[in-house]
Amino acid sequence: MKGWLDTLEAGLTTTALAEKRIITIGTCYSGIFIPSLSKKGRAILSSAGEGEVSVRGGKVPGGTSLIGEKFVDELIKVWSRQDLHGAFKSASKTVSDYAKKQNDVNQHPLLDDDGNTIGHFDLDGSGDGDFVSGVKLTDSVAVNSSTLPTDIYQVTPTTTLSVSETQKTLWLVANNNSAVAAAWVEINRPDTVTTSSSGGQVITNTENKLMSYNSAIDRWEFSYTAFDLPGSYQFFYYTRDQFGNVSPMASSTVYKQKTDNTAPASFQLLSPDDNSTVSTMTFFQWTPSSDADGLTYTLILSKNDPTFAAANVVKVEGITDTYLLPDAAILHIENSATYSWKIQSIDKYGATTESPTWVFATNNTNGLPGLIYGYIRDNVTGLPISGATVSINSTNRATTAASGAYLFLNTPGSYSVKATKSGYSDKSVTLTFTPGKVVASDFSLAGTAPVYYNVSFNSNGGSAVTNPRCRRCC
Repeated sequence: MKGWLDTLEAGLTTTALAEKRIITIGTCYSGIFIPSLSKKGRAILSSAGEGEVSVRGGKVPGGTSLIGEKFVDELIKVWSRQDLHGAFKSASKTVSDYAKKQNDVNQHPLLDDDGNTIGHFDLDGSGDGDFVSGVKLTDSVAVNSSTLPTDIYQVTPTTTLSVSETQKTLWLVANNNSAVAAAWVEINRPDTVTTSSSGGQVITNTENKLMSYNSAIDRWEFSYTAFDLPGSYQFFYYTRDQFGNVSPMASSTVYKQKTDNTAPASFQLLSPDDNSTVSTMTFFQWTPSSDADGLTYTLILSKNDPTFAAANVVKVEGITDTYLLPDAAILHIENSATYSWKIQSIDKYGATTESPTWVFATNNTNGLPGLIYGYIRDNVTGLPISGATVSINSTNRATTAASGAYLFLNTPGSYSVKATKSGYSDKSVTLTFTPGKVVASDFSLAGTAPVYYNVSFNSNGGSAVTNPRCRRCC
């Protein structure tokens, strides 16, 4: 593919060569293409990381085949109404959440458009994404609006059912329900079977149910009566207009309780500190909870209302790490305001442990700091390194989470940031903290111990690598 693209570009006129070239690869492990294809003037989009499989989408009602590649499908939907920068951010988050909820699969689409051979899932501050800002899929009127009449506005909120409950009405509300020709819900039960294609793509055999329009309360509904197993039920909602255009996906969760289940372990909030005053450039952090059945976290935030009245509350659900960076599209922190916040840890049966409530105020009078976050990974396997120490100086230190993530708030300027971990060589990089900006910076560590690879050869000339650390060299 690299040779083909090089040949293509060599034959272009100066005018044609000035056009941006977008290459989208919708396969398992497609991040492995980025180092070879990366070049100024190109944007490389992969549906998954170098070592990650991708998920296949569900069926459209009445159809007999599955959507071939979930990321490409979601990307095209949202790219028709916004630029490629926004479309990638939206589609990559949707697919990452879908893969995690459907199959507990880690799938992170990547974008490289600055020619440095490194793709990013999170674009803010990474350098990637600027090149494709403003790039539209079509010049039609749809690109002038980030939403369409049939896009989904609300869905069934997260709910926990008792051991004896077996029924619940699922619903969705579109921006304009009268413009919806069909609505349906994809159902992922606790016992849904997952298979893989010959290429490794994850296929989930989910149910698919059409919804009916309830004119009395202006919403689309389906009564699901098969909550017969304890566990987490994931629901994915879609609409279709009269022209066959399918909306971007929306999702929700219903938990079914289990007899004698225990709640997750207690944990503590860390930042922003209780009764503190911080800038709007902040992040939320807490100590880990634990549960034998696994868990996710929910942030509950209320502006100027310590009672958490429903009208003033913002919830961010499905958090898998012990921190959250505010995103203006999901969670916007305003200046000169007071916020109450708390965290819930929730296991797959809906058992919940809640933190105490902390309060903080915002004040940007003294200017904004810069925030840098990223992931520390093994330079051979690409796997996250947890428990690594990342430091700017003797007093400003962070420890990487299970995902390998680190984050820092710091006074604007350029600093040498050092990462250390037993079994790895230390590494220092220079990072620049920009006032009021979030900068993403990943870097890798080289192991100090020798690595051995087990390779077997068969009579047909094929080979098999039994040590996964050899992914890059064989």
